[in-house]
Amino acid sequence: MRRLLRVPVVLLVAVLWGLGSYALGFAALADSFPWALAAAFAGGVVVTGALGSLTSRPRPILLALPLAIIALTTTVYAAGVHHLRERPRLTLVVDQRQCTGTGCAYTFRDPAGRPTPFRLAGGPVHDIGDTAEVYRTGTADEVRWWPATLLAAEPTALTTARITVPLLAAYTVALGIAGALGDAATVRRFRRHMASSRPS
Repeated sequence: MRRLLRVPVVLLVAVLWGLGSYALGFAALADSFPWALAAAFAGGVVVTGALGSLTSRPRPILLALPLAIIALTTTVYAAGVHHLRERPRLTLVVDQRQCTGTGCAYTFRDPAGRPTPFRLAGGPVHDIGDTAEVYRTGTADEVRWWPATLLAAEPTALTTARITVPLLAAYTVALGIAGALGDAATVRRFRRHMASSRPS
């Protein structure tokens, strides 16, 4: 029975770690997909370790490792994409470009030709007159390049998350049930052994 009582704890660990990964990447570090996904990957390992409290058999625990990692990383990725899509997105025209050995810096005008206060460095190389997709971070006049390539995996990630998250939850419950049944069988065998070893 104690194994079953641990199931909600394992699921809570997964949820809290996912929320923490999202907060790290998109609140504390301002839209950092690499850090958020790295934290989610680590969370998958931690959740797999927590599954060890549900069963003493190593194989079912190891089988859960890729499932937990995929479930957490795709969920955090999808949440990050949703976060970015809520940011104001702008189409600007490159007005000036200054390049050095470390990269280029750009100033912009809006499509009507009016100057803007936005400045950006690095990112993809643009010529003067090119249009550029950026988004506002919510901090004064700060903008960043719109990460179109990074967001291209959104449909696949959403589909994967919708499959793996319920599957991970169901797998956790199944491990808890199997662990509880295994404990009950062990107790029964112990009692039979004790009963048979008593002197008649």
